[in-house]
Amino acid sequence: MSVGLTFEFMLQPWLVAPKHDILSSRKEALAKVLGAVSLPIPAARKIALALRNEMIAATKGNLLTAHRPSILRQHPVIQKADGAYIAPIPELLIQRATSGLYYDFIGEDAQGIRQQAARRFELYVQELIPAYLPGLQCLDEREIGTKKRKFLSPDVLVLNDETITVVIECKATKNTFSAQFAADLAVGAIRGINELAKGVFQVWRFYAAVRQGIYTEYAVADTLHGMVVTMDDWLRLDTYVRAEVMKEAHRVADKYPEIEPADRRPVVFTSAHQLAETLALTDEQGWSTALSHAATEKYQGYDLSSILEEVGVSAERKAFPFNMEEVMPWQKELPK
Repeated sequence: MSVGLTFEFMLQPWLVAPKHDILSSRKEALAKVLGAVSLPIPAARKIALALRNEMIAATKGNLLTAHRPSILRQHPVIQKADGAYIAPIPELLIQRATSGLYYDFIGEDAQGIRQQAARRFELYVQELIPAYLPGLQCLDEREIGTKKRKFLSPDVLVLNDETITVVIECKATKNTFSAQFAADLAVGAIRGINELAKGVFQVWRFYAAVRQGIYTEYAVADTLHGMVVTMDDWLRLDTYVRAEVMKEAHRVADKYPEIEPADRRPVVFTSAHQLAETLALTDEQGWSTALSHAATEKYQGYDLSSILEEVGVSAERKAFPFNMEEVMPWQKELPK
């Protein structure tokens, strides 16, 4: 429904009555969607003021940042008094209907839904990598350890010719508005920092298990890469929060004497979007090259895909690897 609305608003600025069948034939569903994604002008003004005040409080009056909260992320459609609708940025309807749904279920009472979303995120990463790089295989997490202490490996184990070359911990936790705009990011984003630190710890514990001979199911490459893949761009162009994540990861690892300094190797942070963008532009060797550079001090905070160009890896965009009819079986109904 939101996809159909997006096309409507791209073709005409104001919507009074939908022209295309995907919307006009589903009046009840359309009314529910508009109720969730739209606001009348007076309510939009009120919420916009509240968001501005929240940001002022979070930044202690410093409004110099270019990235600011907007009501259009949650309510991308505005309604006039005469009942006509307008979407100032139609593309935000797509975001609202996909990743934006997270904020409808962020409450603690939706723990089951959030766990299901996290699991789907892991499956997405597992399917995305071999879809773009068919020479690779992805395995799910598995229980490893000794009889006295069992634990789970990272969420995704990437195999190249029966050898694990990359291990990935997936973190579906999204950043909140207050965390994004807080004056003290290490405090405002503490929930996310702790989650990312756990991801780093999981990777390090796997390194330790390999070194100790506890993990032996598959051969492991000497140049094993560790990654934490996030749903949001948590650490893009950011070094301060990254340092806080690593500090917390070391604090957690200190409780486990089996994790030695040699196991605490650099870990690559990237978002799901950047992972997909990189995989779409390169092959197995190019991806490995990007990961090798991303783990260095010089390229911390870089977009993973931009490293390809930076280090001279040739890039040629590949076609989207999934069948969109399986993802959106109703796409044939969309206006041409």
